[in-house]
Order: sequence, then C-alpha cells, then structure tokens
Amino acid sequence: MMNSATQLLQSYIEGPHDAASVLSLFAEDGVLEAPYFATFGMPWQFKGHAALAATFGHLPHIYPDLRFENLRITCESDHVAVGEYEFIATSAKTGRRVHQLSNITVVEKRGRISLLREFQNIAEIALALFADGLAGVDIPVDRALRIGAYSGQS
Repeated sequence: MMNSATQLLQSYIEGPHDAASVLSLFAEDGVLEAPYFATFGMPWQFKGHAALAATFGHLPHIYPDLRFENLRITCESDHVAVGEYEFIATSAKTGRRVHQLSNITVVEKRGRISLLREFQNIAEIALALFADGLAGVDIPVDRALRIGAYSGQS
C-alpha cells in the first residue's frame, strides 16, 4: 500500500524516533532540510540514507526523552503535507528543558519521504546544544543562508 504524505508525516511524528525506524519512511535518496541551522554555520541539508542515519542517530544522545506530539496538519494533498508539531525534551548536553514548536513539510514520492523540511526555533536549539545558550554561539558572518533556495524537490 502506498503511503500519502499525510500518513508519512503522522508516522514520523508518532515515532519511534530511532534512526532505523525513521529511515524506513524515507526514499533511498530522501532529503532532510533544517534551513535555520545554517544560522549557526551548521550543516542543514542531509541527503541519502547514510547522511540521514547519522543525523537521526545523534538525536537520542541529545534528547534521550524525545517525543513529538500535538501534530496539526495545516495543508495537505496526495503528495505534500504541511503541519506543525511540538516537542518538550531535556537536553543531555546542557541539562536544559527545551520547548520546541516546529513547522514541517513532507513531500511524498512512491510512498516514501523524498523531502522533509523542518523550521524550528533556533534559540531553543542553541539552549539545547550550547552551554552558554545563544551567548555561546559564534555566528559566522559569511554563512551560506541560501534564503529562498530549496533542494529543487517539490
């Protein structure tokens, strides 16, 4: 049975969130984008199962109690679903409780995720990753934000 974009988004949110489970939702050449990570000079685009496995594999180490909840679908078609969800978790790196509201777009192709794009509160990311929060962030002046540039998938 083919999964719609909405079904894939729901499966992603409902978890589990270990790398193997998440990878089963993605096409072999699937892409994850988190464009706001570029603000900190961090990688923001991950393509293919190897890159996705590394990215999703680190999440339990940062957020051992990670759980997504309160998914609200705001727009959907057969191949695209857009929504928002929340997560509240304690960062293992900083000990801070993180309250995140994420906007997410899932593009489906042949029953798998071809593109998952998330927009998150970057201040909450800083609180989770850096001991000094935003004060500890060295924001590169020449960072490649690529505002308006997308992966080319739609």
